Amino acid sequence: MEEPRISGIFSRMRSTKSCALRFEAAAERWLGAAALACVPLGCGGEPESERAEPSASMWVGEVSGTDVKVALAQRGGASELFFCGGDDSYTSSTKWFQNGALHTAPFSFTEGGWSVAGVIEEGTVSGSVQIEADISRGWTAEPTDPRTLAGLYDGVAPCGRLGLIVTQPTVDDEPTGQGACLRFVNGGSFVEQVNPVRLALTSTRELLVTVPSAPDEPFTVRPVAGAER
Repeated sequence: MEEPRISGIFSRMRSTKSCALRFEAAAERWLGAAALACVPLGCGGEPESERAEPSASMWVGEVSGTDVKVALAQRGGASELFFCGGDDSYTSSTKWFQNGALHTAPFSFTEGGWSVAGVIEEGTVSGSVQIEADISRGWTAEPTDPRTLAGLYDGVAPCGRLGLIVTQPTVDDEPTGQGACLRFVNGGSFVEQVNPVRLALTSTRELLVTVPSAPDEPFTVRPVAGAER
């Protein structure tokens, strides 16, 4: 059974402000001018290009009460949502999603025994996730700081698809990584933990990781497209 993947579009969040001032003045007050045309001005008089704020395209967080990390990122016209279990849950709580419902706000979908819901409010993504017969749990993900290593990384290896979630709240914090390698064969899924070799980008903007099935062979993972690094 192949992993379900539904193409979708996750629209980038943009937070911009605009103001417009319209003045109409009589000719006698403005030296014979009939009216002053509608002139769009930025709030505070700043040009639009200076006021624009960069939109978030990567979010990293966790599932409440568990050791599961979660990351959301834009990849071209679609989105990638990755739940990655820790030492106690990686075999049962690791899954990739690329679902069209992620385009909506709020979003909600059920896929492969997982029920996922979420909403974006003030830049933060939060929601709930239920895996099989487990209880529903809350999850929250905050936008990453592009000056840090935080984000969602992926790659490929003989074990399957590599996924690594790096957490680093600020540039002064030490980065930490949690990952897994997932593949589907003959209707079954196989999961291995991914271990970062060193949480520092190479000259080609990659991180190096290993897996238990090939401990002496490093593999590369790259930031999921969408966030400039």
